Amino acid sequence: MSDNRRDRLCVLLAPDSFKGSLSSVDVARALAEGWARARPDDELIPAPLADGGEGTLAAIAETGGWQWQECVAHDPLGRPLMARWLLSADGKRAAVELAEASGLSRLPDGEPRSPLAATTEGTGEILMAVLDAGVRHILMGVGGSATTDGGSGLLHALGAWYRGGSDGRLPGPIPDLAAVDLSALDPRLGELEMRIACDVTNPLLGQQGAAAVTRRRKGRGRRTWLRSKNGSPTTPICSRKRPEPGPVMFRGLGRRAGPASACSASRHACGRWS
Repeated sequence: MSDNRRDRLCVLLAPDSFKGSLSSVDVARALAEGWARARPDDELIPAPLADGGEGTLAAIAETGGWQWQECVAHDPLGRPLMARWLLSADGKRAAVELAEASGLSRLPDGEPRSPLAATTEGTGEILMAVLDAGVRHILMGVGGSATTDGGSGLLHALGAWYRGGSDGRLPGPIPDLAAVDLSALDPRLGELEMRIACDVTNPLLGQQGAAAVTRRRKGRGRRTWLRSKNGSPTTPICSRKRPEPGPVMFRGLGRRAGPASACSASRHACGRWS
């Protein structure tokens, strides 16, 4: 056996994405190309990873057996865009990424971040497209969001409404929230089985909650943090629909804009969430 054969390595390349620069798939390919130039005899196994945030769909698609789909949605500040999601080859499962429509990556470089104005409604629009396609088994990655609406925008796209102290029904986050109406939620949600992909353990509220931990990254000072923490329309949903401690304190259901908390708290109307 030659020296080259004895020294041959089997190398697993398993990077995450380089946020705002390269997806994990692109990173794995670049690493493989560079390694192959230096050691062409080694066996390279690219295995790009994802944590539920930006690039999760690309990593899933790389495994094979998935088809890209597109739908009309809106970015965190309400601007129209074409969003992508994945449909399994058998047409029974879908993968959705919160960051695809509601992520920080959707805000152009240099644009001021507006956490109180940003909404997850675009993600809800993607979920509606998935339901329209007849899919009832969904994996949703909830990382990389630009929002702190507690998932209220997502629920509004699915039929929820909110009422202020002096106004009628309103679509989004309002500071004087008086009531949340879930009666018009899409009835197909009762057939839905959803799994949430998230790599953090923060609850929704408290010093380690979503608004507190991510406030600097999303452009919030302390005053804005308090407003987003206390003004989310889904906070009262989470507080009243389950016994204490409730979803507001469940590990992992808070960070990433809190959509997982909103979904979990509404599971009596929205099927099975895990």
